[in-house]
Amino acid sequence: MKLSHYLGSLSLIAFLAACGGPKLDAPSAASLFFEELKKGETQKAFDSADFSFQTSQTSKTFEFTAQSLGMQNATSVVWTRTAVEGKEAKLDGEITKANGSKQQIAVVMVKQDGAWRLHSLQLVVPNGVFPTENPFSLVGKGSGFNDSFRRALPPEKEIRRIVLGAVLNFNDAIQKGDFGDFYKSVSLTWQSQLTEHRLKNAFQGFIDAKVNLEGAKEVQPVFDPAPEINGEGLLVASGYYPTTPNRIVFTMRFIYELPHWKLIGLDINLVKP
Repeated sequence: MKLSHYLGSLSLIAFLAACGGPKLDAPSAASLFFEELKKGETQKAFDSADFSFQTSQTSKTFEFTAQSLGMQNATSVVWTRTAVEGKEAKLDGEITKANGSKQQIAVVMVKQDGAWRLHSLQLVVPNGVFPTENPFSLVGKGSGFNDSFRRALPPEKEIRRIVLGAVLNFNDAIQKGDFGDFYKSVSLTWQSQLTEHRLKNAFQGFIDAKVNLEGAKEVQPVFDPAPEINGEGLLVASGYYPTTPNRIVFTMRFIYELPHWKLIGLDINLVKP
C-alpha cells in the first residue's frame, strides 16, 4: 500500500487533460471531476464516474445533489491522504466552497481500462457515530422528477408528524433487526429502486451498534433549514432532534403518493452536540 500527500491544482489538471497529456493518477482524476463540476459541466463529471456510481442515481439527481452541497462552485480541493492498492485508491480531502466553508470528503477511485474513475464520494461527519454519509446514493435520494403530484408545503405541525413517524418506523426496524415493515412503509417509488435486503445493509451499522432513537418522541425537532418542496417536487426536511447524549441528525425526502407523503430518501446519524 502506498501512502502519499497530494494537493490538487484544478486548473492545471484540467489543462493537461484537455491537451491529451499523460493519463492522470487517481488524485488528479478526482480533482478533474471537481473541476468539471466547478465549470458547470455536471453531465461530463457524471459520465466520467464508474458504472456503479452512475446507476446509484440519475444524472438529474446527481446535479441537484452536487448543487445543494455547494460542490458546483468549490474554489479548491486539497487531498490530505491517498492510499493506492492495485486498482483502488482511497482519498481523504477537503473542499473549500465559494462561501469559504469547508467540507471533508472521502473518495474511492477505481482503475478501469487504464483510467481512474470516481467510484464513491462520501461526506465526513465530524463527531458522528457513523463517520461518513453518502448523499450520492439511492439510499439517500429520490430518482427523477416528481412532476405528477406537485403539492403545497404542508403545515409545520404536519411535517413534524410525518418526520417523527419515519424516525419511529426506522427505529422499530433497528430494534427488530428486520426492515420488512419499514420497507413496506416507504414509497413505492423508493421500493422500485432498491430491495429490502439492500436497505437493511445500508443501515446494518445501526443494528450492530444497537442504536435506539426512541428519544425522538420526547422532544421537538429543530428544522435547519426550513422544510421545503425542492426542484424535484419532493418534500425535504432536515434538522435534528435535541436528544442526549447524541443528537439525531437527519435529512428526509418524501414523495406524494396518494393520499400520503411517503419516504423516498433517508440520511440519518447520531452526532454529539
